[in-house]
Amino acid sequence: MLFELRFDGKAQPVVLLDLRHTYPASLDIQLDLRGQYLLGAQARLLDDQFITLQEKVFDDFVQRPDHFSLRLYPHANDPAPAYLLIGTDPQSIGGQLDLISGRRVVSVWTGGGYMGAVADGVEDQHRKGIRDIGNFRLVIESAGLQPDTEAGTD
Repeated sequence: MLFELRFDGKAQPVVLLDLRHTYPASLDIQLDLRGQYLLGAQARLLDDQFITLQEKVFDDFVQRPDHFSLRLYPHANDPAPAYLLIGTDPQSIGGQLDLISGRRVVSVWTGGGYMGAVADGVEDQHRKGIRDIGNFRLVIESAGLQPDTEAGTD
């Protein structure tokens, strides 16, 4: 579901995932680094009254080679959450990251009873803006369907 919330009078896009009929073992939110901007996201686990049980901000995401990742274990909470809300983290918007990547080449040579190695490399620096736009992927590891507690057996 796609909803809209407001922060400081400005509309903020959010995604709401209903967890009530599934039993996800883990939820991995992956913010894509390949785009022009990085989404400054936050995640909240909510109960069935939309009260926050757990909140994670952009600084809680871990940098991986091609994305930032936040892994949640929803059923480690008591009570178990009913919803996952993914939106923007107002505190991170407008910031930037300096990303450094490198390649190294080592050449080994031998000759006349001697042996040696020459190493050379290149290091690149990229500056990536953190904005309220960007791509993300949600990976759900499921533990199966949650038993239906309202349905009776006859």
